[in-house]
This record gives sequence, structure tokens and C-alpha cells, in this order.
Amino acid sequence: GEGGGDGLMDATRQMEAGTRSLESSRRSAQESEELSLGILSQLHGQREQILRTKGTLHDTGSTMDTARRILVSMHRRVLTNRIVLWTMVFLLLFANLAVVYFKMLGKL
Repeated sequence: GEGGGDGLMDATRQMEAGTRSLESSRRSAQESEELSLGILSQLHGQREQILRTKGTLHDTGSTMDTARRILVSMHRRVLTNRIVLWTMVFLLLFANLAVVYFKMLGKL
């Protein structure tokens, strides 16, 4: 009889140890799951931030292209205005020289 009681006690202790080990494993699994969910949430937030940044960069690129086109157009206009101005200066200079020349011819 007594030998059977010791075996039962050993089996009970082993079962309790197994139960504690299972409970510890369950807690570890739950902590891992909670940690994984937190990481997943952070990754989702980072993905959204990256997508917003990508959109902002695209908008900035479009704005830069528009600004570049405007600056090129302004530069062309400046060059055209400069050519027109110098043409007028030379025409006025030529007209003044012609007037002086014909006045000198009239006095001769």
C-alpha cells in the first residue's frame, strides 16, 4: 500500500510541475502575441507615414517642375526683352547719327 501512495504523490507533483510549465508557456505565448500586435501596429503606422511622405515628395516634385518651367519662361522673356531693348538702342543711335549726318550735309 505505501509504495502506491508515493507513486501517486510523485505523479501529482509531476502533474503540478507540468501544469506550472504549461501556464508559464501560455503566459509567454500571450506576452509574445501582445508584443507582436504592438510591433504590427507600429509597422502599420510607419507604412502610413512612408506613404504620406511619398505623396508629399510627389507633390513637391510636381511643384518643382512647375517652378522650373516658370523660371525657364521668365528667362526667355528676359532675353527677348534684352534683344528688343538693344535693337531699339541701335535703331535710335542710327537715327540720331543719320539726323546729325543730314544736318551736316545741309550746312555744307
